[in-house]
Amino acid sequence: MKNIYFIGFMGCGKTTVASTLARSIQREWIDLDEWIVREEKMPIPHIFEQKGEVYFRALESRLLQETLTLSGKVVSTGGGIIGKEINRTCLNQETCIYLDWPFEELYRRIDGDTSRPLVKSYEQLKALYEARRPLYEASCTLQVKCEGHTPYSLTNYLVDVLKLK
Repeated sequence: MKNIYFIGFMGCGKTTVASTLARSIQREWIDLDEWIVREEKMPIPHIFEQKGEVYFRALESRLLQETLTLSGKVVSTGGGIIGKEINRTCLNQETCIYLDWPFEELYRRIDGDTSRPLVKSYEQLKALYEARRPLYEASCTLQVKCEGHTPYSLTNYLVDVLKLK
């Protein structure tokens, strides 16, 4: 049984929807960011500060590779997982759901969130969003327009579309 991966820009609800879906279909949920925090024994902003983004991305890729050896899991990823071609290739081989929100809504959700090391300014985030968007689209097997939905309505939609029950 394939894993189900969630991708999308920061603030799009990957963790919330993935955990809700996993409970709904009685599968184990894995959050890659939480796994990284456990492995490193420090929060992600500290990893970025002390070891750098390159180190973080290498660790993220290694853990993504480890999830590929598992079966039937629901996995929420970090927003930058699609930055590496190897990660995009891996995600393309699985069921990969892109939670697609308009930038303004995402910005409203993440503005001022100090736990996100890449949040610097509106302009910087908008440029990052625009750079990542085509990578999300190229990496997913299902792109879901989320505006107007709740995590629960998205979960119900995904259960139906993916025929998970």
